Amino acid sequence: MRTRKIEDFRRSAVAVICCAAFAGMSAPAVASEADVMKKIDALQAEINALKAQMAAKPAMAPMAAEPASLGSGVKGKSGFEWYGMLDMGLESNDDGKVNRTVMQSYSSRIGIRGQRVLGGGVTGVYQVETKVAPDSSDNSKAFASRNSYLGLRGALGTIAWGTHDTPLKELKANVKMLEGNADTMEHIIHGKANAAIGANFHTRPMNTLQYWSPKFAGFQAKLAYSPDEIQGAAPDKTLRKNLSSSLEYNSGMWNVGVATDSKANYVVAGKDITALKVIAGLKLNNWTLGTAFSQVDNDAGRKANNWMASGEYVMGQYVFKANYGVAGESASNAQDGGKMFGMEADYVWDKQTMIYLYYANYAAGAKAVGFKYDAGENAYKTTAAGDDARVFGLAVQYKF
Repeated sequence: MRTRKIEDFRRSAVAVICCAAFAGMSAPAVASEADVMKKIDALQAEINALKAQMAAKPAMAPMAAEPASLGSGVKGKSGFEWYGMLDMGLESNDDGKVNRTVMQSYSSRIGIRGQRVLGGGVTGVYQVETKVAPDSSDNSKAFASRNSYLGLRGALGTIAWGTHDTPLKELKANVKMLEGNADTMEHIIHGKANAAIGANFHTRPMNTLQYWSPKFAGFQAKLAYSPDEIQGAAPDKTLRKNLSSSLEYNSGMWNVGVATDSKANYVVAGKDITALKVIAGLKLNNWTLGTAFSQVDNDAGRKANNWMASGEYVMGQYVFKANYGVAGESASNAQDGGKMFGMEADYVWDKQTMIYLYYANYAAGAKAVGFKYDAGENAYKTTAAGDDARVFGLAVQYKF
């Protein structure tokens, strides 16, 4: 705008000078052509000076970028940051007999993470993460109840010890898409629906030692080990010996992965309950598609094959998602399997804030007892065999 004004002023000034020179030809002292050109040159010099002055002014500073996660990859710096997520909604749920309207909190959390550069290519990393439930203080008492660890990171990878999700649970890229109770991976693939087997591989073992390899050409491996600290003397399954591993390839466009998990003395004394999980995913333009398979075995005559498929479509600030899964029967004609369908519609306000509407339902076998929704803090503890459960809700998720 200022440059245009300067150019307009220049044209007006030149016109005035030319007119004055023309009018002056009838005066006694007639201005020469050389005098006019000198005045034009002087005016041009002033204009150039104004332009240089404008160019010397500092440009408007760009908006600051979002802070990087110090605990997950910033190299060469020591420091820490607070982070977290609040995910809450109003939900109508039905266990097959009773319908309730409840306030839910889904994996809401707060944490601190950071690193300290130790030298020699080694960095100390740490994280303390705690579950919070803004709608119920009873669910916010345990400190460091979520992924919390101390570790060392170097060129050969990261070693961490503390409390952490297993590699099998963490293998989910481009397959786990839906939030809260609509997530089929948690209920079907991780074995919660296989209650007759006693399976639950959606676990976060305490006292666990993990190794995460660096990402190399799209590949990454993870290994986790938890010792049997209670020696079978107590019923707390979270302290049983656990061994889990995964290997994943992710090109950005497509990914595949395989994971295993073994829990000692988990259901039957002297028997190890095991799981095998395979995933594959594809991102193409606005579409994301994924599929997963799992097999769970309690080594006591019960085994089930489970699978699921999921999809997502992005349309501007709107995201539409759906998943469908089948939990297999634990034995021939056991009638303890079932199906689950979930769908979700999101409005992504910005990188931190999302509003979403979700619906999911179970179609349980006549003798199936694991078909219940318990991802939220306000959940039913039990469901009767054969009951079909459903949920419908509206929630807001905010990350900081």
